[in-house]
Order: sequence, then C-alpha cells, then structure tokens
Amino acid sequence: MAWDLLDAHETNHGPLELYTQGMKEFMIRFDGIELMNSLLHTSEDVLGELSIAFCQNAHCEVLIGGLGLGFTLAATLRASQTMANPPQLTVAELIPQIIGWFAQYFAKSLRIDVNCAKLVAGDAYQVIAANGQYHVICLDIDNGPTYLATNDNQKMYAPAGLQQIYQHLDEDGVCLVWSANEEPTLIKQAMQQGFQVYLRYVRSQLTTRLFEQYIYVLSKQVLSETFCTAQQLHFKG
Repeated sequence: MAWDLLDAHETNHGPLELYTQGMKEFMIRFDGIELMNSLLHTSEDVLGELSIAFCQNAHCEVLIGGLGLGFTLAATLRASQTMANPPQLTVAELIPQIIGWFAQYFAKSLRIDVNCAKLVAGDAYQVIAANGQYHVICLDIDNGPTYLATNDNQKMYAPAGLQQIYQHLDEDGVCLVWSANEEPTLIKQAMQQGFQVYLRYVRSQLTTRLFEQYIYVLSKQVLSETFCTAQQLHFKG
C-alpha cells in the first residue's frame, strides 16, 4: 500500500513530511530520509519497557529525548500502569510540529492521552542541562549516534554531552540510547566518562525483511547478573 503525503513543513533543520496509509499507519521523513514508520516499532516498544525496568524508586523521573510517532512513550506508559508510584515522564522534542502531529494524529492512534506526559518543545541536550537529576534518560533521537538526520544532534553523543548526561543522572541512574547501528565509538567514549556499558539486541521483521536495532545502556553502577539476564543485556565494557 502506497504512502500518501498528509502534511509537510519547512523547519530550521530541513523539510519535514508526514505520510499516512489510510490514517492507520504513519511515517515521518526528514530532508528526504525516513526516520520512522508505524509498521515497525518493536525496538521502540522494548526501549520504553526497558526504561521502566530501571524505575524501582518511589520518585523516579524519566526523560525521553525524541517523541517521534510516540511508540517509546506509549510503551513506557503501558509498562508503568501497574506501578504504585509511576515515574514522572518528560518528553523533549526538537521540532514543535511533531508535537502537533502527536496531539492531532498519533495519540489517538496509540490510544493514549495527549496529556500523559510533560511535552517540551526543545533540544533534549538543553533540557538535560537546564534541569535537575533524572533516574533514566532515554534517547530516541534520529537513527542513533552516527546515523543523524541533523548533525547538531552529534553533540549529545560527544564526550562533553555524555559527561553532561552523567552529571544529570541519579547515583544509580542510566541512559538508554537507541541506535540503528552498532556503535563502538559510543561504547569507548561512554566508558571514558565513567559509564558501565551494556547492549540489548532487538530483532524484528517486516514482511520478509529482518531488522536488527540496538539499545545501549549506559549505567553509573554495575548491573546485577540477574537483572542483565532478565533484560537480555550484554556487558560491553
């Protein structure tokens, strides 16, 4: 089934386009590059679920960098439904129009309330720098640290950006990084900032094509073997 153009906007970072298949499926393209579509979101679901697996504290704050189609946020909400003290959720989205699309289209499609989290129109890098401590920082930005639609996002994964993330995490906090590729440079630079690095492989299939995505866990503390086994985390350094 073909994708039909639903909306388009010029942004400071390039042309942004929203496509749909019968208002049931959605796809976002940025500067001609497909960033995401709703037919393939297994890794985003895992990312949201994994963020909640780290939230055992009574007053846990979670920052999601990148709203996209809302699948990471939706998975986070589902995973926290049975918690006595669900975490406070903040989502930082660089492009305000995507927040508008979320309110108009995506939230209804995902069956979640548009007010389910604090949505901030801004750069996640600046949001982290301007706020206090988080227990989990969950980065679902572009297609990972090296496959970037916007080069400005590279600062998040540079040594100074990783150091800033480290400083704004709780003593036992973690940063989760979604990536379309394996990232040996990220592992090395995160270790240099004091992180323990773990990796979760996520495999998903769309029709006959198999996809593999990667979720890096940058932890300020060594994680237990029991937890790593349960969450399918592999120690990388």
